[in-house]
Formats: sequence, structure tokens, C-alpha cells
Amino acid sequence: MSTSSSSKPKVYVLDTHAVVYQMFHAVPPMSSPNGRPTNAVFGVVRDLMNIFEQIQPDYFLCAFDLGGGTFRDEISETYKKNRPDPPEDLTAQIP
Repeated sequence: MSTSSSSKPKVYVLDTHAVVYQMFHAVPPMSSPNGRPTNAVFGVVRDLMNIFEQIQPDYFLCAFDLGGGTFRDEISETYKKNRPDPPEDLTAQIP
């Protein structure tokens, strides 16, 4: 841990799926030699490198959405009902 005894540890929490989606739209299309899309992966890795280099967190947490429903579905039947499916070039990069 890089903190001194008098300071609190620096914790960074990443909304991972949100960043993946953001990078997919922010980075121009890229692909691997076998043709698999890679722009979201490239953008996320670039952001991670910047976070560790510039922010230097003591602890780093990545939050992921789980499959299936959430408490929000119980609150509102229309939660995400009109949201389109993610683009195929994006879902190919998530695994």
C-alpha cells in the first residue's frame, strides 16, 4: 500500500460494463488479425493503464452486471424494456 500511516487508502471502483460500452462508441473500429473487433478492449485497457498511472489507487474494484433481473425490474416493469440489444461487435468483445 502506497499510503502513509496518516492518510486513508485510495479506493477506485469501476463500473466496468459502462466503461466497455463507452469505449466501444468512443474508439474507432479496430480488429485483431483474425478479424475480431477490439476497439472496446483497447479503450478499456488504455483507461486502466491511465488510472493506475495517474490516480495510483491502493485498491481497485471492477463491478460487473450479472445476467438476469435486478431489484429495478421489481420496481418498474418497464425498466430497460425499450433498450435495444447491444451491437454484435460489442458483445464479441465482452468475453
